Amino acid sequence: MSALAGILDYSEDADGGQLCRRMLDAQASYASGLIALGELGAASFAALSRKPHLGGGDAGRPPSARWLIVADVRLDNRQELISRLGPGSLPPDADDAAILLAAWTRWKASALDFIVGEYAFAIYDHDDRALILARDCSGDRPLFYARTRDRIAFASMPGGLRAIAAHAPSQAAIAAQLAGHPTDDDGSVFTGIERVRPGELVQLTPSGSKRAYHWQPLIGAPEPSGPDARLSDADYVDRYRHLLDQAVACRLPSDGSPVASQLSSGWDSNAVTATAARLYRGSVIAFTAAPADQQLGPLPRGRIADESAFAAITAESHAIDHVIVRETMPLFDVVRRQSALLQTPVTSAFNLAWWEAIRTRARDRGATHLLTGELGNYTLNAGGLRTLAEYVRRATWRTWWNEARAAARRPDVRWRGIMVNSFGHLLPSPAMGALRAQFLGMPAKDATSFLRTEWRDQLGRDPVPQAQSSADPYLARLAAIRRSDPGVVRKSASAQAGIAELDPTADRRLIEFSLTLPPEQLFRGGQSRPLARAALADRVPAAILDMQVRGLQGADWFLHFRAAEAQEVLEEIEPHAAVRDLLDIPRMKRAIEAWPDRDWNSEHHVATYGELMSALATGIFLTQFSSQPA
Repeated sequence: MSALAGILDYSEDADGGQLCRRMLDAQASYASGLIALGELGAASFAALSRKPHLGGGDAGRPPSARWLIVADVRLDNRQELISRLGPGSLPPDADDAAILLAAWTRWKASALDFIVGEYAFAIYDHDDRALILARDCSGDRPLFYARTRDRIAFASMPGGLRAIAAHAPSQAAIAAQLAGHPTDDDGSVFTGIERVRPGELVQLTPSGSKRAYHWQPLIGAPEPSGPDARLSDADYVDRYRHLLDQAVACRLPSDGSPVASQLSSGWDSNAVTATAARLYRGSVIAFTAAPADQQLGPLPRGRIADESAFAAITAESHAIDHVIVRETMPLFDVVRRQSALLQTPVTSAFNLAWWEAIRTRARDRGATHLLTGELGNYTLNAGGLRTLAEYVRRATWRTWWNEARAAARRPDVRWRGIMVNSFGHLLPSPAMGALRAQFLGMPAKDATSFLRTEWRDQLGRDPVPQAQSSADPYLARLAAIRRSDPGVVRKSASAQAGIAELDPTADRRLIEFSLTLPPEQLFRGGQSRPLARAALADRVPAAILDMQVRGLQGADWFLHFRAAEAQEVLEEIEPHAAVRDLLDIPRMKRAIEAWPDRDWNSEHHVATYGELMSALATGIFLTQFSSQPA
């Protein structure tokens, strides 16, 4: 990965090169190598990378006459792009950045319609005095920007922008994050800093800005109109396997070094790990996180805490070196480190601790690539009862009734689950909250929140933005993919362990295929994910595909998060004015005093102490990024 920085100063009285260096210095932990600097008119760009590349050009004009471009990029369809550009368009040793630049100067924004890979880039158009910023559809490379009346700056991480201007943490943004509000907007957790969203292109000029999604995939399967309207089941299986193989292959190291993979009992990680083992000539090392202790108390219905035995089945079937990770660094050490690296409050500390441990163990085994399957539930392996909502949306009631009855015959499905998944999108949020409380025992968000009352009241008055996709399961998946935005997490992996964290299930080609699958490939005859089940049968053991239980991550949270440590951290963060303004300190103290000694994985305790951990982590973030204690 690279670290990017740039300044566009319309007054042209600043030392842009010096400011870019300051921004790169603040991002030095995220990349290594050489610094490249470039200037064109009012623009100064810089990159820190092993092979930094800045360039520009326009047909029929000197190379630096119009464009200045800098990119953090890995292209997955290099040969296709080289063929499109034609003979002689590129030097024989052109790297991914050079190919991206050539595609932009040839086709401008239309180039993004057929570029596949991970990227975040900035382009200065000298003729139009415009700065263009863009990210790939899954958001694996981050990009942030800030503007004043006379200046626009961008950087890979917010810390780059904070190195040249004051950007304090935004209380409102952090409060919304703690309250669980959707993150579809373009803000960040720092005032004055905005993010480029996944799949978005932002154009900034002296007179204003324009932003829009450049990635607009086809959504939803068309209604069948004849015998040849859709592929056969076998064709869908072949296409699934081809795309999965392609997505994994382009993320494998080219030097033969070991490749690591995160492996649980879920279909997503099993699909990625097994495919890597089939394709890669080097060694594959699978890492499975498991509880440090088996005495975890009662677990929710249908859940297991230790997935290592199931993961071992796949590892053994493919002769994969399997490593079980049961120990992590002290939890608050992880929170402090990751808060500083992510530059946002840590919201999933229990999972992040074992992610960090896996990264470290993978690095120590010589791996430079760590494969994950985080987006699989929204892409290739989507499906399940939520698909019934599509039949409701289409008003194909006979099909809905047949599928609902078939689902009800399963031992792990109840009619109330069928009805909620079919019609829940039609209910207002309070009604859904009441249903969750009634049938799942999940407490209301306000009952476990540690935001001050004033913030909870304000957020309660402000309408929570509802995703436009809520009534359509296909659009709901697209919205979830866009919200996932893992860019800062990928940078954190690079900074913490020097490892590239890659998710094949986030491949653009794979996503676009998954968003057009007909509902019967997602749920049929009461069976969830029939296409995925059939396609994975050649690589994932039947014991995994037939599992009737799901993993419960972080079930040993109470072994790593203790009352005395929570109290110590609370005493540390309480003196800070920003913390007292945001968090309900007395409520946090009462929760610590009432620390549970049993039933740790009940819905109430998981929700309450998960929220307490998030509140403490938010306090740590505020002490790291705010002014000194008042």
